[in-house]
Amino acid sequence: MSENSGSYRNFHSRAASQLEHYRSSTTITDATDVKDYQTAADSVRKAALSADLTRSLIAEIADEMERLK
Repeated sequence: MSENSGSYRNFHSRAASQLEHYRSSTTITDATDVKDYQTAADSVRKAALSADLTRSLIAEIADEMERLK
């Protein structure tokens, strides 16, 4: 039985963070470290643009790049 909540998982009340790198991955199981990663993931989610704002920003940058050619 597990709960999946974004970048961390809770297996039978034991939290773990799975980090995936370019060529490897690792699992963090220390409760303090997991909490730090959960906090960081929450901060990134709060700061992220919505899908619509992301599309608008990409379109704006593409238009500017075309004007600079």
